[in-house]
Amino acid sequence: MGKIAVLGADSYIGKYLLKKERQKAIDSIGTSRRDKRASLKFLDYNAPNLEKLKLTDSGHDAAIIAAGVTNVKVCENDKKLSKAINVEGTLKIVKALIDEGVKPIFLSSDYVFDGSRGGYVESAERWPSSMYGQQKKEVENRIMDLSNNILIIRMSKVYGLSKGDGTLLDNMAKALSLGEKVLAANDQIFCPTYIEDIARGIFLLHEQKFSGVVHCCAPDACSRFDLAKMLASELGVSEESVQSISIHDVPDYIRRPKNTSMITSNFFLDNDCSFLTINEAISQVATNWKKYG
Repeated sequence: MGKIAVLGADSYIGKYLLKKERQKAIDSIGTSRRDKRASLKFLDYNAPNLEKLKLTDSGHDAAIIAAGVTNVKVCENDKKLSKAINVEGTLKIVKALIDEGVKPIFLSSDYVFDGSRGGYVESAERWPSSMYGQQKKEVENRIMDLSNNILIIRMSKVYGLSKGDGTLLDNMAKALSLGEKVLAANDQIFCPTYIEDIARGIFLLHEQKFSGVVHCCAPDACSRFDLAKMLASELGVSEESVQSISIHDVPDYIRRPKNTSMITSNFFLDNDCSFLTINEAISQVATNWKKYG
């Protein structure tokens, strides 16, 4: 089995994926368009030159595309810049990988759905309500016309379990532990997924040479309000610290889909690949912050 390069290894997800890949192959390549660390190679999304990376020569047969503008607000406020990177730049990367004989693994999002009902399967209609989701959908559509040897992985909100990692549960637990009030939308529903499960799922898909669209997400669907309440309870903090609001009441509100919960791909069920439950995650993150101070 060939190695996997990680394009965009300076992002939270990309950095984690490269770390895990390098545990198997220390010379696996990671790139960045801005990070100057010696451990990463520079890759310009506007004019990608994959020849310098020598992916096939160094035993890479796949590359994860983890880079891009992921801030939903930035995508809405600067459509031209975000599209240049998220769509046009990504397509250039995909085409270059295909020309090199390297399989593209594109990380997509539950934001391709409009969020009107939830419970989406891979074949569900996609009507994104946000610019970020529209850009992801456009890439999905266009790359599937380029090759049948492409993997598209749709993810939901990804979190970690390390104290101070700044991901969803950690941020909530920190605020609650400091006695701060948490405003949490009761109508924003998704399938929060542990980043280790994302990595394990991607590597298994690569190992089995799977192509097509896959929903790589935990089966537990919950709202931000549900998560905050569970954390407050686990931390022994008053539930009054959590204030239920609508997604439309979020400060600096921009368009976001409400219920983007997805059905976990049958691939993972068929391969006995389980996901960390949200109860287990809540318990671990709360334990981190019970030790606060």
